[in-house]
Amino acid sequence: MAKTFQLVLQKGPGPGQVFTLEKDEITIGRDIECDISIIESSLSRRHARLFMKDGNYFLEDLNSTNGTIVNGTRISEPLRLATNTVFNLGRNIEFLYEALTRVEESTALHSRDFLKSVVPTGRTSKVFISYSRRNKEFVEKLHAGLTSTGINTWVDWKGIPLTADWWAEIEDAIEGADGFIFVISPDSLASEICGKELQTAIDYKKRLIPVLHIEPEPGSDMPEQISSHNWVFMKDEAGMHEMLPRLVESINTDLGYVQAHTRLLTRAVEWERKERNASFLLQGDDLQSAENWLDRAADNQPQPTDLQIEYIQVSRRHANRRQRIIMGATLTALAVTFVLAVISFSLYLQANSQRRVAEEAKETAVAAEATALVGEATALAAQAEAVSQKETAVAAQQEADTQREAAEAAQEEAVQQAEKAYAGEIGAKALTLVEIDPPLAALLALESKRISPEDTTADEVLSLLPAFYPPLVDALEDPYGSVSAIAWSPSGQLA
Repeated sequence: MAKTFQLVLQKGPGPGQVFTLEKDEITIGRDIECDISIIESSLSRRHARLFMKDGNYFLEDLNSTNGTIVNGTRISEPLRLATNTVFNLGRNIEFLYEALTRVEESTALHSRDFLKSVVPTGRTSKVFISYSRRNKEFVEKLHAGLTSTGINTWVDWKGIPLTADWWAEIEDAIEGADGFIFVISPDSLASEICGKELQTAIDYKKRLIPVLHIEPEPGSDMPEQISSHNWVFMKDEAGMHEMLPRLVESINTDLGYVQAHTRLLTRAVEWERKERNASFLLQGDDLQSAENWLDRAADNQPQPTDLQIEYIQVSRRHANRRQRIIMGATLTALAVTFVLAVISFSLYLQANSQRRVAEEAKETAVAAEATALVGEATALAAQAEAVSQKETAVAAQQEADTQREAAEAAQEEAVQQAEKAYAGEIGAKALTLVEIDPPLAALLALESKRISPEDTTADEVLSLLPAFYPPLVDALEDPYGSVSAIAWSPSGQLA
């Protein structure tokens, strides 16, 4: 049956373009004279060529600068292309090669139209494919098909450095995936590694999507989590073309909920790996969104893990405790301010009373002096009495002055204590904002230090800022010196 050969541009200028291959040799590059000319900086002028041999197209790199990559490997000699092979030219161009019969071509066009309706705009799914290496050829085609729809796939034939902890890479990939595809075959069911991958996905409560490639042997053990799910049947290439749109639809069903599950799992695992450090807990809008997601989880799949539930609950308890600490500090500061204000007012009243006593004594002395003038006979006695009264008045005046000075000193002390209390309050507020809004936390801490240089809470906030807001360190000539002042432009950048 006659075949149609074509390239589908998956990544680059104008993705989705289809180039039908009708010549025995097709050149690809930046040069306008190339059969497929693409203006992209990482392409060489004549980057690669396709040539027909024995009824199939071969791909050859033309000594390009940035290389021709097939399945993660840079090719150095001509390579025969199988249908659904994905290859990259340079850094930013990706093609899907298809060799289709007329029926398959019609099916492929129908699939692309269908996929446009099931792939959420602006969102990209991530799936992990678990398979036996004996089914690699099938998985390469499945990987290519999913990639052509914009779905990111993680398959263990690429991306693992030789010196990396291999199983840690696998676990991290499953943890970060939105879905877990298990390719069913007798080899995958018998594989210890596939079993471990499946169990990890089950423990993380990932969305499981079984894809049947080869019927299992009669009587072979089948994990309940696989047997209880609806299977996607892809026994041959025609089945793959037919079922790929349905597989993509399954992956993208309720994608927002699934991706929230993935994000929360990643953060919860990180929190556990960091020995449950409180700095990795949710707070603010993130915490509220997580609680709303947990409320929806009862009617959705996949269900949350025990770790996710505990992570959200501990985050809420920590947030409530932090709020109580802030409220207690505020109330304590207000109580101290009130007590000092009462003491100050009491001393002020005492000073006024002493001043009135002094004034009355002075008036008495003046009256006594006037009385002394009444008669010369008693002048000496009256004069002596007047002098005595005057001395008493002076002593009273001095005592009044002393009391007034004490009252003024007490009032000044009360003001200083009130300032310290206010500085402590905004220092405590800065401490709660250091993770959420580092710039505002910095401003509050500096204001606290300006009001009360002895405030240790402000010192703690300023010491934490470099960890939560590195741009603040880069903006200073001496990132290890002390911060005494900071300014912000109207745009929110460092002035």
